[in-house]
Amino acid sequence: VNEQYKKGIGETIPSLKELVETYSSYEKTTFSCCQNDETMKAIKNANKKVVIVAGIETHVCVLQTCIDLLENGFKVVLVTDCCSSRKENDTKFAIKRLIQAGVIPTTYESILFELTLDAKNPCFKEISSLVK
Repeated sequence: VNEQYKKGIGETIPSLKELVETYSSYEKTTFSCCQNDETMKAIKNANKKVVIVAGIETHVCVLQTCIDLLENGFKVVLVTDCCSSRKENDTKFAIKRLIQAGVIPTTYESILFELTLDAKNPCFKEISSLVK
């Protein structure tokens, strides 16, 4: 979890913060999360090939992060309906640009079931109730 310049922009709103409070959080002033040494170290230490990205200011922070992740050899999956910008057109064009760059677009419902794999998964009922 990355937060952009809390001193200038403010804290993440409580309703979102409580959803991710068990995860490591990194403050950044760079637009790309990858330009933050702590964040990039955590991503690399996770030893994963795929990074799932969601966030705000799709045309700035999300875009630059995804491009940097691609350049660092990661497969990037963008949860398009969990991204936004102040202007809808900025979000739309950022997503188009990222797809052209090689990012894999998806939706939150699709990725949740893709990660669940099977209706017998212990998380299936909980996930199923989330998307109804």
